[in-house]
Amino acid sequence: MKLFYLALLILGFGFNAVSAQNDLAAPAIEKISNGSEYDKHYNKLKELEIKQLTSESHKKYRKIHKSFYDYVQKQYRRDVPYNDVLNWIFDNIEKTTFGSYENAEMEWNIVNTAQAAYLADNKEYFDFVLICVEKFDKKLFIDVQKEIIPLTMEVYFSD
Repeated sequence: MKLFYLALLILGFGFNAVSAQNDLAAPAIEKISNGSEYDKHYNKLKELEIKQLTSESHKKYRKIHKSFYDYVQKQYRRDVPYNDVLNWIFDNIEKTTFGSYENAEMEWNIVNTAQAAYLADNKEYFDFVLICVEKFDKKLFIDVQKEIIPLTMEVYFSD
């Protein structure tokens, strides 16, 4: 369960971060090469971050996820817990463009299937994030995000 919540946190940081591998391929992977443990973890996490953001499963999940939330439009509150999305839709179906709760449920199942494939495809990344957070708290993860996000800002707002 810990991995699931960590994955949701990570998806929140990097969900819109990238659409093509070429956007991230140009910058050098190495930030610092003095060989410290922090630097080695930083460089590996950055490499895995780029790999997961440019994976086909991530691109597919982003597209499906965006499509789902287009149905709920701006009515959906992002503070609704992930596990309560269908409950919110059930209570607010008239505020969405799903047409019926059954359509929303079918679309949500597609989102969950794509998310499961994305998480499985990038298991090494999510496992390594846990290792990094245990070793360096959240500092290392945030430092990598600070470097990755500016590299992808153009794509970040193009969706």
